[in-house]
Amino acid sequence: MTLYAEIKALGDVSWMVDAMCKGTPSVWWFPDSNKPSSYAKARLICDKCPVADECLDYALRNDERWWGMYGGTIPAERRVMLGLKPRRQMDGLG
Repeated sequence: MTLYAEIKALGDVSWMVDAMCKGTPSVWWFPDSNKPSSYAKARLICDKCPVADECLDYALRNDERWWGMYGGTIPAERRVMLGLKPRRQMDGLG
């Protein structure tokens, strides 16, 4: 698949130009730890972002359930939205 085809497969991403996260450090959105506190700076920005709903929709449609802040949600929150078990349970730890 070409890069163009991959981007087109993501659906409409025109909303990304209005995202408040644009130009911020990627480590805020994809920290080394998946602990909720690791996403504090990102959540503050997402709470005010005019395209947070579109961002969350993008994450849910594109299976972004393991890493990163999307639409003000962390991976564990998106897995619950998708009706999946928390990662600890999926890994046999919970």
